[in-house]
Amino acid sequence: MNDMILPPLSNLGVQPAPARQARVLLISGSITKNSRTHCLVDSVAEALHGLAAQCSVWHLAHRPMPLATCENGMAGQSEEQRAVAQEFRAAVSAAEAIVLATPVYHGSYSGTLKNALDHLGKGAFAGKVVGLLSHGSKAMTCGQPIEHLRPVAANLQAHVLSTQLSTCDADFLHRSDERTTIESGELTDRIRRLASELIHLCQALELAAYLQVPTLDRKQPAQDAQVYSHTKGFTS
Repeated sequence: MNDMILPPLSNLGVQPAPARQARVLLISGSITKNSRTHCLVDSVAEALHGLAAQCSVWHLAHRPMPLATCENGMAGQSEEQRAVAQEFRAAVSAAEAIVLATPVYHGSYSGTLKNALDHLGKGAFAGKVVGLLSHGSKAMTCGQPIEHLRPVAANLQAHVLSTQLSTCDADFLHRSDERTTIESGELTDRIRRLASELIHLCQALELAAYLQVPTLDRKQPAQDAQVYSHTKGFTS
């Protein structure tokens, strides 16, 4: 996808709204601390910071969600658990864009991430931009969670990015000091591309809202979306 170029608002006969930072919430669905999934999320957050986005990261390994036991996810929970769930929903509500990241668990995304999403109400992602990330040990299967997360995000009425990232172990270097870093220069370029696309789409939706231009109905999953895997390229 080419970079989106928006015309100056002055050319459209309107005054521009005040510039502000895009608010992005990144959610890591890995239960392993210092995991490659966490490294991927932190790298995307760093790229977004470089584009002046206001980012917050919710690592579910560090801040786990209570079990969602009913439709509103509140029954049988302690006050502390209720507070965590309410804070999570508030963070999602305040964000203009969401990045969902998960390791491959049994051929799909993690139950930890699914449980967190089960705390959200219908249309929780309405009007929001959503990017999808996944990591697996093998290149052949590392993109499987994205195939399953895309219709979930669309069902929550998100605008899902066409550029997605799926990584495998070969893309990372596990250092002797227990730190994990990205080894692939091509992956770094893809991270920058995803971050740029996310910011541009946020700007486009903000402009559409400012001009009161109707946007696409996102209740149904897009049929022509593409997923990018560093090792496999684009797949439908």
